[in-house]
Amino acid sequence: MLEEIGDAPGLVFIQDYHLALVARFIKERRPDLQVALFWHIPWPNPEIFRVLPWRVEVLEGMLANDVVGFHIQRHASNFLEGVAETLEARVDFEHMAVDRAGRRTWVRPFAISVEADEIAALVESAPVRAAEKELRARLGLADCRVGLGVDRLDYTKGIPERLRALDRLFQKHPEWIGKFAFIQIGVPSRIELPQYRAVQAATRRWTERINARFPRAAGPTVHLIEANFDFRELLPYYRMADLCAVTSLHDGMNLVAKEYLAASPDLDGALVLSPFTGAARELGRAWIASPYDREGLADAYHEALSATPEARGERMAALRETVLRHNIFDWTLDVLDTIVGLSLRTAPEGAIAESKLVD
Repeated sequence: MLEEIGDAPGLVFIQDYHLALVARFIKERRPDLQVALFWHIPWPNPEIFRVLPWRVEVLEGMLANDVVGFHIQRHASNFLEGVAETLEARVDFEHMAVDRAGRRTWVRPFAISVEADEIAALVESAPVRAAEKELRARLGLADCRVGLGVDRLDYTKGIPERLRALDRLFQKHPEWIGKFAFIQIGVPSRIELPQYRAVQAATRRWTERINARFPRAAGPTVHLIEANFDFRELLPYYRMADLCAVTSLHDGMNLVAKEYLAASPDLDGALVLSPFTGAARELGRAWIASPYDREGLADAYHEALSATPEARGERMAALRETVLRHNIFDWTLDVLDTIVGLSLRTAPEGAIAESKLVD
């Protein structure tokens, strides 16, 4: 990578947790380069972070960046608090910066988004419309409302909790039996690890239980599809869904929620969203329900499905406007403009080195 940059000035943009230590090695060889890291997963509070045996090494690696970005303000604040508790450093909470070892690292929230305009155009295309029609016929969903979940089979995504609430929905509101079906797309992930296999097994058990207890004449009540999907293959599912359930137990942002909204130009849909997603900070007009609250989540399903077309459309219009107004290109420009702008404000090394350090 450094060979590609050559001797010219440059900006290195690093993304996600598996590259947490990279900036330190880059700066050792090229201290003149600007380096920024965007962290795509939640950052825990200090009480949880202190459990990590390598917390000092991780923070030292990350603080070699000129800018560290997170999805939401809460994660950025957690990071600053973790630094203050773990390292000898001057943490400026007001300006969201860390001064340590003669250098400054700025910390900022950047809410990532999706290619909303492209999704909106693609979902209206003839091939996607045809694919939706074929899919509905193949799965026996011609006279049925459809719910959708799209996730990796990951223990943070709340998939068993989602299905458990669906089971409760049919118990509390039997009028939906035979009239509402759910498609769960589960992308296999790290299945060699016991925790991920456990999620896969629990998802299969709940699928079998619901299908046995609440049969539907035209086909299964829950379609569990365990496969990797190309993004364009998801568009017919988004277009068909009357309800999209995003029930993460903990998530940085969750772009499925935003993809679904971008793919719903007819505004005939509903988003049921966990408060533990970063997206919930922006998408407050969704039906917000905790995956830990089985009754509350079942009620949210029922309310979203039972709302009048006008009420659903009004919510979807507001949510979709949020996504269309700030897309992935806006996010990229925001990140790059911030990096350049903050680099001009960084104090000289001597001034930082003379700052009073606090533990």
